[in-house]
Amino acid sequence: MKLLGLAFVVFLLGLPLLGPRFIPTHDGEYHIIRFMEFYTMLSQGYVFPRWAPTLNSGFGIPIFLFHYPFPNYVGSLFHFFGFQFVDAFKLALFSGYALAGGFCFLFLSKLWDKRSAFFGTIASLTVPYWFVDIYVRGSVGEVWALAWMFASLAAIVWKKRIFVSISVTLLILSHNVQALLFLPTIILFAWFKDRRSIWPIVLGVVLSAYFWIPAIVERSFVVGLSTVSPLDHFASVWELLVPSWGSEFSGKSIIANKMSFQIGIIPLVWLILAGWRYVALAAIIVFFMLPVSYILWTTVPGMIYIQYPWRLLSFFIPIVGVSAVYVAQRISNKTALVLSILSIVLVYSYARPVLYERRDDAYYQSRGNFTDGTSSMGNAFSTIWTPWKSQKAESLVEVSEGTASIIVDEQRLLFTKITVDAQTPIKMKINRLYFPGWEVYDNGKSIVTDHETDGLIHVLLVSGKHDVVVRFEETSVRRIGDAVSISGLLWLLGWAILERIYAYRHKHISYDERTQSARYRALHKRTHKRAR
Repeated sequence: MKLLGLAFVVFLLGLPLLGPRFIPTHDGEYHIIRFMEFYTMLSQGYVFPRWAPTLNSGFGIPIFLFHYPFPNYVGSLFHFFGFQFVDAFKLALFSGYALAGGFCFLFLSKLWDKRSAFFGTIASLTVPYWFVDIYVRGSVGEVWALAWMFASLAAIVWKKRIFVSISVTLLILSHNVQALLFLPTIILFAWFKDRRSIWPIVLGVVLSAYFWIPAIVERSFVVGLSTVSPLDHFASVWELLVPSWGSEFSGKSIIANKMSFQIGIIPLVWLILAGWRYVALAAIIVFFMLPVSYILWTTVPGMIYIQYPWRLLSFFIPIVGVSAVYVAQRISNKTALVLSILSIVLVYSYARPVLYERRDDAYYQSRGNFTDGTSSMGNAFSTIWTPWKSQKAESLVEVSEGTASIIVDEQRLLFTKITVDAQTPIKMKINRLYFPGWEVYDNGKSIVTDHETDGLIHVLLVSGKHDVVVRFEETSVRRIGDAVSISGLLWLLGWAILERIYAYRHKHISYDERTQSARYRALHKRTHKRAR
């Protein structure tokens, strides 16, 4: 019954995501374009895409090297089952929100009773920041990061340590910044609740190394990953405490219809009723969102990568859930139910977007400002060697100096084979954005490329016939990341196999017998040490 009640809350507040019309959001349209490009790569056999070949006016862009991949897999999966990418984006948001509710209930019900966990999960699902993420920002990565954060906590309290590793891996792959925020909290929680879960958390970081190692090392080759300053996006005490709602961006220059930073009325009630410890924790988080914390944002290493101080509102989602459980154990069912109903009623309007549009995939595929951009705000994302290429090239290969005939024999997303008959020494331009990993081979031998002029790939060829191959490969840094992830995967598989073997061999031994045996071995070991 409790699960049906939670499912009803998720359905009620997520219903617009199941409708036929698209909901315009800050980031939503960028994600739709990324879903399209990511699915194209997957359909051609690239299981871990790093390059978006048709964006940037067809010159390509290394956006998947740096932007969290997991939501793209979710969107691609929905498209594989027949949904348009526009609908796949909405379903990705809905499924992340629904799973977050399920994992939250699993987490809370293990630590407390199911009745209190029910009220705590409703309190968590109705924190207003959820609807900022879903209906205003369209931040599908943050939604899934919250889901995997709850999954990690649930796996720790249930002592499902293999799933701890998987959850932490998917948290990192869901949203870089949220992982940076949540991982210290998850480690601290594991330290107090189940210290044996620390190593599974480390394993989760290892499993995701194929993504984060290249992203950290190779970020020096790109610009536009962060176009905002945290110092322009502080909240005020008034904005945090007084309910408001808007669909515009944040920032000093935004006054009318500004996006909401509110904690929420009922979430504040839960926190206050829970006592001074919860209020103190909330006050610490609030401090970091206010201008008074300016000096910390400018001096503490790494804080600038959080981008928006108000992003810390995401911490209120688990904190409010825990505080509600604590309070629900001490109040009557009627009072807890009234507070839960009020929380749903007060956020209901936030879950009804002010704008709907009748858009399908064709709308985006027919507009160059989407298909030819770099899937970033203002097309700011590009390499250090060139800004966004706003004009398409007439052909894939051009002879910029000299005389030669050129035939493109084979062209795939990240591979091109060219036959060149050069009557004179030539300089050939390949209209692909240069980035480490692009390699050119002349008659089977790697040759030096030049990219300093315009950020594209240029090669020099002597007169004669040439079989030229251009392909995008893994760099040494990416290979290291791949090797670390593969070693982590082997570790995980070996661990799972050994656990199954152990469980099979001890399936007829009761828990009490195993406990007594373990105590006997420990006592025998201590006695043996004293005897020596």
